[in-house]
Amino acid sequence: MVNFVTLILFIFTSHVYRALAIEQQPFELSTGSEQEHIITSVLKQSVILPCKAVLLIMDPERVMWYKITDAGQSPLSVGKSLITKDSRISVAYYSFDHGLSPAKWDLHINDIRLSDTAHYQCHVVERNGQISARSNVKLVVEDVIVNIQPSDVLISVGDRTEFFCNFTGQYRVRRNKITWLKDGKPLLSDASHMTISTELPNATVTVLSILASRPTDIGSYRCTDGSHVQSKEVKLYLRDGNLYQSIQSLSSSVTNMLNAVQTSEPSLQIEVTSPVICGTGSKRYVDYTVKFKTTLPVFKQNESVIHRRYSDFEWLHKELERADTKIAVPPLPDKAWQRQLPFRKDNGLFQDDFIEERRRGLEIFINKIAVHPLAQNERALHVFLFEPEIDITNYVRGKVNK
Repeated sequence: MVNFVTLILFIFTSHVYRALAIEQQPFELSTGSEQEHIITSVLKQSVILPCKAVLLIMDPERVMWYKITDAGQSPLSVGKSLITKDSRISVAYYSFDHGLSPAKWDLHINDIRLSDTAHYQCHVVERNGQISARSNVKLVVEDVIVNIQPSDVLISVGDRTEFFCNFTGQYRVRRNKITWLKDGKPLLSDASHMTISTELPNATVTVLSILASRPTDIGSYRCTDGSHVQSKEVKLYLRDGNLYQSIQSLSSSVTNMLNAVQTSEPSLQIEVTSPVICGTGSKRYVDYTVKFKTTLPVFKQNESVIHRRYSDFEWLHKELERADTKIAVPPLPDKAWQRQLPFRKDNGLFQDDFIEERRRGLEIFINKIAVHPLAQNERALHVFLFEPEIDITNYVRGKVNK
């Protein structure tokens, strides 16, 4: 009889414990379209994986990140503490409005590798442990194939040569991001060097043309995707011989061009100087003085001094991209959205060091544009350099020379 009672009590107790265990399992919320969230990157870049699950739970007790592969699930972090020993991975916790809305728990991965391709899961548990939520991010890491032709070349003084650089792969390299370097330094278009980039259905192609080779053209040439992550390099050599005799053998037109390039001072110079903060409150902006000086006949004035703000440079950038040309428009300094967030402890966009950094970037941008032979014929550039105010309403896109 005792054994029978004991058995009954054991069965009843087991059911009670099982019921309690079921009740203690947190109710899991759904983030809806989480499976559709895919982030694509390329090698050696940095990515930020957002945790969408925190949008469903205002007061989380734990936020955990996992990496999920065919081999299984690996924990990466719990809260702000890292479990993984991979130094490239970190968790960024921050709040825009001091807790009034859910904080961010983003996973940062630097120096991306092919092995980082995986599903990543963010698991958030409410403080009382009764509710949890998960969100998934699929990270796709793509490699870009860069091919440059011809390889190392040997030519004579005055010869014309071209380098063709192709970027192929699922990841599209945009033509306005491509840059050419000579001996590690940016190569600007001028009277004897021209670059043209084109986006095709399955590749982005850029062409560097050296119209008449001279001794200073000897060196290494590299085409890059703009961030110097994907690139290829070739070298150019000139044949031995007497430089004077080689030049004398050229046509008179090429000889005159070479002499002008080798002996004349730079024919175009633009300075972006004297940044001044104007306006008040939300209408504040930085005014820059743009000083222009040239001897090139394509411009109607040899000198000008005008005032421009960042949005004017943006207008020029957009107009040149819209123009019916093959101009590879160089990038502008970015908009720096993080500096526009409220509750910053510094002056954001109006911090002295940031203003100076942006000024240098704008100066590099406008000089690259002004020396480009195709851009020199665009009305937008002439309006930007010479008109006191840019009248967007009455502006008509077109060429200055027909």
